[in-house]
Amino acid sequence: MAKQCGSRMKDLNTFELLFVTKSPEETFKFAKNLGEKLGPGDVVALIGDLGSGKTHFVKGLAKGLKVNQPEEVRSPTFSLIQEYDGKIPLCHADLYRLSPTETLHLGLEEYWLGKKWAVAVEWADKSKKLIPEHALRIEFEMLSPNERRLKISGAKPWKKKIKK
Repeated sequence: MAKQCGSRMKDLNTFELLFVTKSPEETFKFAKNLGEKLGPGDVVALIGDLGSGKTHFVKGLAKGLKVNQPEEVRSPTFSLIQEYDGKIPLCHADLYRLSPTETLHLGLEEYWLGKKWAVAVEWADKSKKLIPEHALRIEFEMLSPNERRLKISGAKPWKKKIKK
């Protein structure tokens, strides 16, 4: 199970948690648990280097959202956005190839403003202007080939959705 390493309040309305996952399966399970709690309009902003586990995490979110064949989730690096049907539909976006200006013309905000979709955005740090303030931010740090440190931050209501 993911081990919580620390917690702190950023201010009265936000929080920050650190978790270490010891294996890809543990990272997947953590994401699945979060996915089970996602609702329409929720945005998960994923940040981390290539190979740090962002797409694998989205597969876990998809499993939690009851997406058919979550193992088929792939990084939409070239298609930019993939849509998956589930208990709540999942929009999976990848901003890796885009400039900050290009991300603003993608139309991605329509997914969370419409309050129908749960949204996962890889390389969310490529467009700080696009990602809404209500997003949950997850930063991935590779500690070893299998271990990841997840720095999770967001508005206080998100804290209830994070399984400890």
